[in-house]
Amino acid sequence: MVPGADHVLRSLSGSFPLFAASNGILQMQLSRLKSAGLFSYFSDVFVSDEMGFEKPDSRFFSKCLHRIHFRPEEVLMVGDSLQADIAGGAKSGLKTC
Repeated sequence: MVPGADHVLRSLSGSFPLFAASNGILQMQLSRLKSAGLFSYFSDVFVSDEMGFEKPDSRFFSKCLHRIHFRPEEVLMVGDSLQADIAGGAKSGLKTC
């Protein structure tokens, strides 16, 4: 885990709904979030095996947006992968960093 991640998530989750988006297997990603003590900060978790598409596929992001009832311009995608998260999110109309 990135040092300070829990503090940042705790602070943000008090003011904004947070969602996790990951490629992989749902149960594995849920286990990782729970083990790190981060699961409770997220309103929902989106994982590619459940979504039917992997990031950076725009259909992954479209399905996420549909489930959370947000428009692309209302979402900030924070990611650790330039291709999957940043390029994929930007291609789908999300703000990214």
